[in-house]
Amino acid sequence: MSSITNFGTSFFERYDAKRKTTAVLSTIKRKTSGVENLSARKKLPTKIVSSEIVCQVNPFDEYQQQLRTAKKMWVLSSGKGYVISDCDKSTGALLREKYCIVVKMPVYNADRQETAVLLKCNCEDRIDDWNTNMKGDLRQLLRSEVGKYCFHARAIEMMYKLTSPQLHLQINTYSRATPCIQEIQALPLLSAVTTNKIHLITLKRTQNGKRLSCMTCKYGTTSCEAVLIYRTWLAENGRPVSECDNSGPRTSNFDYVSYKPIPHPLPPSLKTVYEQQMDGNSNAFPQYLIPSIPDSGDRMTCKHGCEWDGRDPITSGWVSGDAVIHQEHRTIYTVNINGKQEKIKVCYRPSIGICNCVLPYDGQENLLFNVNNHTFVHYGLLLSYLKLMKEARNPLIAFHRAYAEKLSETMNTPMCIPYHALRRAWNGYIRLLDIKWEKEFECDKCGDNPQIIICDGTSVGLNKELLLELGNDVDVSNLQPILGTKHTDRVFIPKREARKLLLQFAGVNPQSKQQSDLPSIPITQNQYTQLVSILRKYTHLSSLADIIDRISNRGEQLTAPQPYREFLKDIARNSPASSLLQLNTDSRARHVIKEIIFKRLDILQSVHRDKIDLLKKEAPIIAKFMECVNVNGHLPYDVRCMLKELLKKCNLSSQSPSPIQYLPVPPNTPAVFDDGLSFFPSMPRKHGNGNYALDANESRACRATDTCNKFSKGHPTLSPGIFTLYCQHKVCLGFEVMKQHESPAVPFKIIKQRFHQAPRIVVYDNGCKLHQYCLNREPEFFKNTMFLVDRLHWCNHTGCSTGYNMNVYKKSEIQTLNSQICEQTNAVIARIRSQLAYMLPDNFILHTALFLAMANMKTKGQ
Repeated sequence: MSSITNFGTSFFERYDAKRKTTAVLSTIKRKTSGVENLSARKKLPTKIVSSEIVCQVNPFDEYQQQLRTAKKMWVLSSGKGYVISDCDKSTGALLREKYCIVVKMPVYNADRQETAVLLKCNCEDRIDDWNTNMKGDLRQLLRSEVGKYCFHARAIEMMYKLTSPQLHLQINTYSRATPCIQEIQALPLLSAVTTNKIHLITLKRTQNGKRLSCMTCKYGTTSCEAVLIYRTWLAENGRPVSECDNSGPRTSNFDYVSYKPIPHPLPPSLKTVYEQQMDGNSNAFPQYLIPSIPDSGDRMTCKHGCEWDGRDPITSGWVSGDAVIHQEHRTIYTVNINGKQEKIKVCYRPSIGICNCVLPYDGQENLLFNVNNHTFVHYGLLLSYLKLMKEARNPLIAFHRAYAEKLSETMNTPMCIPYHALRRAWNGYIRLLDIKWEKEFECDKCGDNPQIIICDGTSVGLNKELLLELGNDVDVSNLQPILGTKHTDRVFIPKREARKLLLQFAGVNPQSKQQSDLPSIPITQNQYTQLVSILRKYTHLSSLADIIDRISNRGEQLTAPQPYREFLKDIARNSPASSLLQLNTDSRARHVIKEIIFKRLDILQSVHRDKIDLLKKEAPIIAKFMECVNVNGHLPYDVRCMLKELLKKCNLSSQSPSPIQYLPVPPNTPAVFDDGLSFFPSMPRKHGNGNYALDANESRACRATDTCNKFSKGHPTLSPGIFTLYCQHKVCLGFEVMKQHESPAVPFKIIKQRFHQAPRIVVYDNGCKLHQYCLNREPEFFKNTMFLVDRLHWCNHTGCSTGYNMNVYKKSEIQTLNSQICEQTNAVIARIRSQLAYMLPDNFILHTALFLAMANMKTKGQ
């Protein structure tokens, strides 16, 4: 039982024991000291150490202990006061974001030339009624105040070892400026402003930036007198509010002793050790855990360059204490030595020199993770959780709960590792895993510049407030704007009214959201006249007007014949003309189209069958249209003229921006996790951010009328999620945490910055808008890229060109492309959504990267 008391039990064992001992506690007899009504006496809270040991906890002692652990005490800059965390008086537990101020208050008697210094807390109203100039005997006041201090004043008195009350036989000068500003060197608290009372000022982050706030006032926390005084004081001293926030983004801090990289998967030598330890032998571990001197790495010598002492730590007495080893099925802290149970000891090695450095025991040779030179966790236990996290959506607290129950049911004296120690071990373990991140996030077949990518976002987010701490993106407003091109210049029919009339002429009901919901309605004679007149105003559309005149028999037939309908629908869409001819860099297909246009090739002759098959593979929409409307193997003159103008629209060129219009590429840091909210270990940044003119000119009205925009209310407290990139072989290339809702700007930024050359094919559920977004900003960079909408979401793109439909390209590699890679893997990532939700950003990225790396290993293994 003593071992259980020393090493602690799990929360659930203590909880069960507490329920069992409630009846025992109610029968404990206490001395009444003359009080008859025992029910009126306040009961002390109880703390269950084990199922057999019940102790009573003094709330003030618990309060002191938590203050020491959390370090929630600060001294004001003047040295005349303190800030301390508030507590629950019944249990002593610290209250979140509740603070009290304790100041040294002088009380003096001018007649007797005496001064007393008392501790005054803002929670005590009786002290506010005191007069600093007392007429009575100060010694009598001091005697009456003994033992009347509140929890906060008593804690300050004991923590800082103050002798209070204090009596001085001379008048001490004490000046209190009104108002007085005293800074606190501990965030989130900034200062204490004294007016008629002391106000605590803090800096809160909001969606609109950072605002000063008072934690003392109940109402008007951002506009009370103290906030206004402090803001004025900052302005007078030339200090902006942003300078008060010197905390920076919060990062995870998990202390552990082990330092060697942990190989994953385990090599054969360590697997042999694992098999020997799992055979149930109680002497699987030595009695003395002795550190070996490293042969390589930073630990060959101490940080001062001194070598480690190679003598025997046992005979030299270099023992730091006892060890407790937590395995999957048991907890070990003794070994059998000659029939006697001896405790396991942990040794260390000092350095040879005067620096007093110590080499701790790492534990890798025995498959142990050293948490604090006392608690050791076996690799098998951590590997078990790694697999459960990946496959069964188990958070660490649930795993600990199941582990504690398992030990309690299978062991006579269960000793479960405390949750905080298991959490430290797990977070240290994954940080020491020797995973080649660059290799695992790179496809063996695609290399570092994949030609086909599938991308999408998933709602695995973290706390929005943590994103605000990271600050905004880099400012590019001082760069020369990149003009790009206009969308209206790339649409074949720039006039919206003409597009609507042509769609109706092609058989689309103007009142139908779907293409086949309602029967077609022919255009009227006036609409026909209006359509032709609009088309005649544009030089490149005169051939289209001729086609409409011809197939409508000069306006007698007000609905397009069947062979022309599908193609007229495509050119009437509000999509770039290049969506119909996404030929990439294949110049052969362009040459075949030109030969047909200039009547040098008969599409019906068998000798040209190879060229026609190539056209069906690369440009199926154009090939199908040519087969339907040709006359004796040749196209009508007006059709050839229209296709010629369509090619000109597709080949619209633009000048590439100058390198000075981009920010310089940041240097690649050695650590792959030092890239902010992005994680692309095999694809470092190759281009910097640019200042695009359209980013500032894009209007809300334009976005609101767009039928293909993705709108989402989002989670009230979590970020929108992460955006992932995959190659065609289902290997994740990396991810980025989205600060704003998913939009084409996210994949555009990733591709432009991470790719030396734009990929050949991009599959995205909003590929139509991504195509438009990219051509408007970087037309030269993306001129040879084919943008497609994945098969699952294509049914919702009723207003887009058929060139984005993957099912159209039946004779190319696109037909065999799995467009649901992101959807399938995002469903797997959702398993750890609850675990990631409120992690700090660095811990969030590490866990997400670990999960995706494990998935990549499995994919490559298959």
